[in-house]
Amino acid sequence: MNLMQSLMMLQQPVLQQPALLYRCVLAFCLLLTPALAFCAEPSDAVAGAEAAAPAAQDKTRPKELTLEDLCQLTRQAPTTDDMSEPRSDWPPAMTVGQIDFQVNPIFDETAPDAFWLHHFANWLHINSKAWALKRELPFSSGQQVNADDLREAERLLRQKNYLRDSKIKVLPECNTDGSHNIQVETWDTWSLQPTLGFSRSGGSNKYSLGFKEENLLGLGVRTSLKFQSNYLRQGYEFRSEIPLSLFEWDSLDHSYGWFEWVDNDDGSKQVLSLDHPFYTDDAALMWRLAWMRDDKLEQIFHNNNPENQFRTKQKETELAYGRLWSYSEQTSWRWLLGYTEQKFAFSEDPLHPTLLLPQNRLYQYPWLGVEYMQHHYQKLSDVFLINHTEDIHLGWRHQLKVGVQTTALAPDKQLGYHLQWQSSKGFGDQQHLVLFSSSLAVQTGAASGNQTKLKLEMEDFYRLSERFALYSHLRYDQRRQNELDDPLSLGSEDGVRTDGGIRGYPVQYLHGLRRTLATMELRWYPKITLYQLLDVGFVVFADAGRIDDGKVGALGFVPATAPEPAAALTRPALVLTGAQLDLLNPNKLNSWLGSVGIGARFYSSRSANDNVIHLDLAKPIGPARDVHAYELQLKVEQRF
Repeated sequence: MNLMQSLMMLQQPVLQQPALLYRCVLAFCLLLTPALAFCAEPSDAVAGAEAAAPAAQDKTRPKELTLEDLCQLTRQAPTTDDMSEPRSDWPPAMTVGQIDFQVNPIFDETAPDAFWLHHFANWLHINSKAWALKRELPFSSGQQVNADDLREAERLLRQKNYLRDSKIKVLPECNTDGSHNIQVETWDTWSLQPTLGFSRSGGSNKYSLGFKEENLLGLGVRTSLKFQSNYLRQGYEFRSEIPLSLFEWDSLDHSYGWFEWVDNDDGSKQVLSLDHPFYTDDAALMWRLAWMRDDKLEQIFHNNNPENQFRTKQKETELAYGRLWSYSEQTSWRWLLGYTEQKFAFSEDPLHPTLLLPQNRLYQYPWLGVEYMQHHYQKLSDVFLINHTEDIHLGWRHQLKVGVQTTALAPDKQLGYHLQWQSSKGFGDQQHLVLFSSSLAVQTGAASGNQTKLKLEMEDFYRLSERFALYSHLRYDQRRQNELDDPLSLGSEDGVRTDGGIRGYPVQYLHGLRRTLATMELRWYPKITLYQLLDVGFVVFADAGRIDDGKVGALGFVPATAPEPAAALTRPALVLTGAQLDLLNPNKLNSWLGSVGIGARFYSSRSANDNVIHLDLAKPIGPARDVHAYELQLKVEQRF
């Protein structure tokens, strides 16, 4: 039965189609939960629900829904994930002949749990175009490749949001010229995501309305349009990323253009960039042009209250160029050069009282850099996502940039210097995985003062069994001084403020210069998949954190023990000196904070994003008395 016949059936009296009505009502109820994963926005957005669509009938009369069908809800859907080493059909070296693509739809309609929604979604979805995917491959016909190149090609295709997985097969027959034909098999994801979302975390609410398309017309074009509202601002947002290889200019292969336009009630933002990254480990060239303007009202919270408000105008320009320095099968060396300009200007807003303005900052400097990377990857699953292939880089990766500034200097300085260092390393396998990362940013000699930012992080994933795992996370941050527009803080993460690190507390609860965070989780992977739509996980967690240090002022804060509390936002009665303040007011607490709780995780590998819906019930523990006894958090993260 085709779609037109199905629509004609819907026009018949409902009493004559009781089974159809029953299936439609049940399907609508089932859609309410899976749609959250399909419509989940990135970390600055919220969970959504996809609008239900009319049912499309199969070519034969649909069977009645039975108890056995409902039991299939607890079955794990078949996955294309493959943790093995390169397959035996990959020769050590070969010349690429003809390249053919087999593009699979979102859902496997032959699966035992397939039903009308899967057929309808596959019919509605526009599959990725083979010619567009071909231009995303790191090689072309006639080139020499080896097993590492084929494995890298699979990994690069899997990185595309609109592809769930990819596999390359080398055909055994040899062509007359000695080349081998290859077949590239890919699996699409659901890329059109109408968004109607709501979330609550850290005592604040967010909602959004719009749509997002990750694979427009099957060409790999990403675009989104939405209206969103949170406790800081509300407004409209448009974003689009276009693979420049669509223009079929060889020099633009693996290049991307990005445009972002935001119009909020407190300001606007525009971003434009052209980016040609080091697409492969042996890529010879990279370049980047980026421009950004952002005007907004910034609100800083502290001690469970708003503390400071001011207008921020930020302008950034970046030019970068890089070349491959040295390459072997195990390592790559690259050199980089570029120019960066960053300008931060702050002013009072006539409608919002300002406690103290941050100091304006201007950075203009050329820079040189070097990058070292080991080519060590592993295909794992259930690390950051659920029941999904994940390519984890385990090799060393270091990047160093050094810049020299000659303008906007401190009175006693002739030159300013900028240093940026990033490093990461992984150890282990599916049974036990440990990931380390660190970063250091040093700026000295500028008129806005010297700054140092250090970050050390370790994550440990230990598999207890097929269904249970222990996760540990340690993080340490330290700064030389706090910028008043971006203080180092301890508190909840809500999708707007994403750097607090401890669940169950208000956002930006405490401020300081040294922060220690620790998390322990017991993760349960029950292997539950809802009709190929949604994978489910559960967690029991404990968080702990502490933040200390910093030069403290007293600009309008009265401790909780004072007899006469003051308003959170008042003008300072004292005359400020030139000394840099790291905290405008002292923290209410100077001790460790903690929380415990339980949570659920929802992830759809058939949706074109890596977003995981978090539903957590957290209970703060410790000396804090001005927080809720329990906090229910609903938010979207990029990981379990």
